[in-house]
Amino acid sequence: MRTLNAAVLLIAPWLGLAALRAHPPASHGSPETAAQDSMPASLRNEMTQLTQGSGRWIVDNHAYRNDDEPWDQYGTEWSWGLGQQTVRGRLYAVVGGRDVRTFWEFRLFWHPGERRAILQQFGSDGTVGIGPMVQEGTEVFVDQTFDSPDGTSYRVGHRSSFAGDIHITESLNRVGDRWEKRRRYEWKRTP
Repeated sequence: MRTLNAAVLLIAPWLGLAALRAHPPASHGSPETAAQDSMPASLRNEMTQLTQGSGRWIVDNHAYRNDDEPWDQYGTEWSWGLGQQTVRGRLYAVVGGRDVRTFWEFRLFWHPGERRAILQQFGSDGTVGIGPMVQEGTEVFVDQTFDSPDGTSYRVGHRSSFAGDIHITESLNRVGDRWEKRRRYEWKRTP
């Protein structure tokens, strides 16, 4: 690691990273705040659950299948990011057992400055969704605001939990001051 830090310090000025230090501070303040700034165990557990094994999850879509949504199944694939401090993911369509189209890419991470988990989504049409993820008992809830290239903005919520090798998710639309249920899926971990 010292060699890597030394190499980064040597090339940092050329990359415009003159302020980069070999060992950045662990927190934004005192040792008491360091624990608050670090990733909570519940988020680390969520990330570990998502990436465990192949990191791939599949769900049947026949209940929602139609002319506009001809997919047999949906899949998600999750992997650790740099230093196992983030998780990268994607949502894709499956037809005839084949991965045919990616709809969304995700990034889940702990934001130490804001002291909260953040989920970012990037759509194939340029839509971006960002919002906090909070633990609610045995479930997590994500409240995201989505902004589309056409100027529209909307809020979507996702509630999820794990039951062994099953990842249960429920999507919700924000309508006025309440959440309206959309879909519920039970994703199965694939080897």
